[in-house]
Amino acid sequence: MLKAHTRILIADDDVDERNFVYYALLHYGYKVEAAVDGEEAVEKARAFKPDLVILDVLMPRKTGLEAANEIRGDLRFRGVPVIFLTGLKNDHDVAGDGPNAILAKPLEVTQLIGVMDRLLSSSTQG
Repeated sequence: MLKAHTRILIADDDVDERNFVYYALLHYGYKVEAAVDGEEAVEKARAFKPDLVILDVLMPRKTGLEAANEIRGDLRFRGVPVIFLTGLKNDHDVAGDGPNAILAKPLEVTQLIGVMDRLLSSSTQG
């Protein structure tokens, strides 16, 4: 899948973190849509139809886990990879059924791109 055709949804209530990821992904050639919280992420997923979703864990209105569960509850998005971003110290605090990967904040863009590439290539093969 060409990056220019790959749609990524990012949701983070921290404007600086959201903008950092948004513009980094644009720079790498992805189509990107941003949401300010979990509720908006669910709404935008339905309209934007992302190939991959990146969610902050702790957000207002819906957490990342709640948003991931609702997005994945829609059959159209069942196989869409989800990456959680978190400042929490323990991965088990956010594990559950939600993420395909968990990345710690502060985020390193090259690490994010590597995880995204791996998840996107495995989701297109399945």
